[in-house]
Amino acid sequence: ALGTWVNLGVLASIGAQRDFFRLDRQIVTGMMKMLVAAVFAGAIAWLLTEPLNEAFAGVGKYKPIVCLLCLGIAGLGSYAVGLLALGWRQR
Repeated sequence: ALGTWVNLGVLASIGAQRDFFRLDRQIVTGMMKMLVAAVFAGAIAWLLTEPLNEAFAGVGKYKPIVCLLCLGIAGLGSYAVGLLALGWRQR
């Protein structure tokens, strides 16, 4: 996944140098809001990992699946809350 982002960045910089596209202010601010919301969602998921591990200690063999499901829901919710808190809206 990291290689994809590096490739995208290289292609975007080459395209911008050759005037294939321009990043306007709205795109840059939208990307920054998404980045901050993603970092927020990652921090929430990281902080919830240990409490969820302890909370579902008695679940048995399905514990990893249940914990992953809860982390996914928490990550999605916190990403949405982060975007909304930063003033994101669809145009």
